[in-house]
Formats: sequence, structure tokens, C-alpha cells
Amino acid sequence: MKFFRFLLLIALVPTIVISCDKDDDMCEATYDTNVKPIIEAACSYSGCHSGGDASMWVPDGSKDYTTYAGMLDNLNNGLFKERTLDSLNMPDPMFVPDNYPETLTQEELDILACWIDNGFPEN
Repeated sequence: MKFFRFLLLIALVPTIVISCDKDDDMCEATYDTNVKPIIEAACSYSGCHSGGDASMWVPDGSKDYTTYAGMLDNLNNGLFKERTLDSLNMPDPMFVPDNYPETLTQEELDILACWIDNGFPEN
């Protein structure tokens, strides 16, 4: 019986260590450092989520992604996450002008997901 407990303990130690390691890799993405460059390149250019000159096709609550404050309502209500990460339909390739990305890279999606999962800190 003692031998069985010993084997069980040996089997559990790597699991516990691996679980602890994952906590150390916690995302530290912030809007200012990691997210703003993604938004500027893929979302807030002229004619899209660009504030005053936003496309007429962009809903009113989504017109200004040029600032953190401009995105905050759609972060709080989940719309940004739904469109960007869940549905993967932003940016919409049908409306993206030449020389702008039609899709986000997996790295960009991972940064956005991590940032949102951690409460979307500004800085």
C-alpha cells in the first residue's frame, strides 16, 4: 500500500509543477503596449473604425477605435470579442482597402484574447 501511494505521488508531482508553470506565463498585454498597434493596423484606419471619418457602414457605437476610450463600450458589452475572436469576422475582408490586413495573425488573435481575458488593461 505504501508503494502504491509513493507511485501516485510520483505521478502527481509533474502535473502540479506543470500547472504552476502555466500561472507564471500569465499574459501582461496592455492596450498601450500590445493592442494599440494591432488596432491601428487592422481597425482604426481612415474609413473604418476611425472616428470622424468612419464608414457609414460601421455602427455608431463602433465608429471610433482610435483611442482606448472609444473602444471601451464594445469591450464592456462583449461586441469586440464576439466579432474579432469568436466569429473571426473582423476585419471584414470585403471592406478592407489595399495595403491593409484582411485577417489578423494567430499571434495578434492570441494577444487580443489574452488582453480581453485579463480585463483589457489600458497601460
